[in-house]
Amino acid sequence: KEGDEVCLNYGHRKPEEFLLYYGFVPTNCGQGGKDTIYLPKQDQSISWIDDTTTITEDIKLICFRMLSSYSTTLKQDKEELLNYDDKNFNAYRVALDYRCAKKALLERVVAR
Repeated sequence: KEGDEVCLNYGHRKPEEFLLYYGFVPTNCGQGGKDTIYLPKQDQSISWIDDTTTITEDIKLICFRMLSSYSTTLKQDKEELLNYDDKNFNAYRVALDYRCAKKALLERVVAR
């Protein structure tokens, strides 16, 4: 009714889908935001926050493969982010920032 708060249900989506379709990643995203990566085959997630997760060689290999699937390195993405100055296309900057955070977490797991 008029004057009531309007609430939207975006449904259950991966962080990448939220970013692609809506331009943001909610902090309570079901499979984590840019601070968490869900590994469906292991039914496990890895996170900056949770250092108690046992990082097996299988998980390291999965993370390595995920990193290898990108066409750019974290260093290249960070340089692009620093040099990007188009104020009119903020969605690209948000997506690049998200990708940098995801790659940094993957690199951290691979290095453990």
